Amino acid sequence: MSSPLERLGRLSLRRWLAMSALVWVVLVALLGWHAQATGRAARSELAGLDATNVGALDLTETNDRISRARRNLEQSTWALDSPVLLPLRVVPVVGRQFDSARSMATTSLEVVRAVEPIVAEAEAARTEAGSIDRVAFLRTFADHFAHLEAVLAAPDLGPSVGLVSPLADAREELERQIAELADSAETGRIASTGLSSFLSDGDYLLLGANNAEMRVASGMHLSIGVMTIADGAITMPGLQPAEDLVPVPVTTIVDGDVADRWGFISPSSDFRALAHSARFDAFVGPQSIAMWEAETGQEVDGAVQLDPFVLQALIEVLGPVEVQGFTLDATNTAQFLLVDQYEAFETEEQKDERRGIMSEAASVLAGRLATGEWDPLRLMQAMAPMVEGRHLMAYSTDPEVQSVWEELGMAGTLDGPETTMYVLNHGASKLDPFLDLAGRIDVEERDGSRRVTMTLEVTSRASDEINDYALGPWSGFALTEPGVYLGRIGAYVPGYATNLEWTSGEALQVVGPDGPVWQVATELVELAPGSTRTFSIAYDLPLDASRIETLPTTRLPAIQWTIGDTTVDDSVPRVLDLATLSVVSED
Repeated sequence: MSSPLERLGRLSLRRWLAMSALVWVVLVALLGWHAQATGRAARSELAGLDATNVGALDLTETNDRISRARRNLEQSTWALDSPVLLPLRVVPVVGRQFDSARSMATTSLEVVRAVEPIVAEAEAARTEAGSIDRVAFLRTFADHFAHLEAVLAAPDLGPSVGLVSPLADAREELERQIAELADSAETGRIASTGLSSFLSDGDYLLLGANNAEMRVASGMHLSIGVMTIADGAITMPGLQPAEDLVPVPVTTIVDGDVADRWGFISPSSDFRALAHSARFDAFVGPQSIAMWEAETGQEVDGAVQLDPFVLQALIEVLGPVEVQGFTLDATNTAQFLLVDQYEAFETEEQKDERRGIMSEAASVLAGRLATGEWDPLRLMQAMAPMVEGRHLMAYSTDPEVQSVWEELGMAGTLDGPETTMYVLNHGASKLDPFLDLAGRIDVEERDGSRRVTMTLEVTSRASDEINDYALGPWSGFALTEPGVYLGRIGAYVPGYATNLEWTSGEALQVVGPDGPVWQVATELVELAPGSTRTFSIAYDLPLDASRIETLPTTRLPAIQWTIGDTTVDDSVPRVLDLATLSVVSED
């Protein structure tokens, strides 16, 4: 029989063990709660962070958020690495939870540490805008994005199965955030690399498109010039009217499809006839370079197309421009260059004065790009929608630089699923801003395929209140009255379409492939002032071709497309799900 002392000792031992276990459980709970709380706080700080959107961020606030996230994650990883939790890591079910939490915290901390220098570099560029070497800055920025890409390439988030619901939800959310950040990091790297390459050196043919006189998914190229860049310094003597270069001594059309479709208008002898194809990479870019070199003997490294929307976006970053007594700012530039200038300079005698406006504005902006205190991040931000909407496109004779334009979506490439309807101005008028275009896309499944019908309703707002220059030389074209719009109605449809039918009855003059898509266009049609005409096309797609993509046409005003119960404009590409007849995303 044990003595009372022995029983007391055993009792004390049991109590000690119980108390120790209780303390351990409490420590485990506290450490686990602390790790969960700090990890959740860090994810909250990182929520919605877009690595390509730094130009629009409050960088001081963002820097504070990143710092808080890093501190929280450092505390979280410290808690989860505690020796107190070591026994739990070998417990089959519980250990899986801790492994997952620890992996998520560690990976998140690596991501935050990779994002920090991007935000810091952006903040420095903004506060020292007037003194930084922009090319060097953009190269460094690209390196930071490349490092972030590497961190995000193969993230270790720990076990994915057998997790408790809150942890599983957190893992899924973190996985989504990482995927979104990886996409924006790639875009940021490509954009920084492309802009630094462009601002380094080279001679670029500048094609000024005028959206008051439309071609295929582009305004007509009415202003031509060369922009020279050397170590970030940009010089541009000025743009000259394209009509002064006619005829260009070039007989070869560089693309066979364009030659077959549009050879009858001689697109290789007139810069104004270039944009009868939307393929800037395969036709417009290389053809314009060949024409310029044949006309002037000057070799160039590439071609850049921009329109008044791009000038307006540049002015938003670089500040208003005073030209010919008018102030162009971030709200009125496109409207002025496409409509109002023809009211201000309405006579034939004022043509040269009016033409100088875009050239002068472009030269002023080029000078500011070279010497002004502008924010390179805001410039990248402002140019993004210009690229997406095909207002800004670039082509390079250097395959390496060209690959950057392709990655950025600046090359004007067609891939095959693109579709749209468009109006081509052949009446030498500036009436396109006075046309309202409303489109509709319907889909019907039948006989193992999908029948797609596209309808375009075109309404003219032209009237005798519009000045004579914008109305165009109507009598010279033997039109019945001022304001009659003379042009062609055309369409792009996916290259794998079959049973193509122009269902509104107009005679077609152009039918055939334009690279990976099919192109059709009518013979010349007339649209009287105040009238409305409807045009339509139908084609079949196989059932496994579940999506198509609307192609931006760069018009002002934009085409309004109705797809199912949704109406969207064509300012950006729209990806359409044919099965549900819905807009599933922007490209």
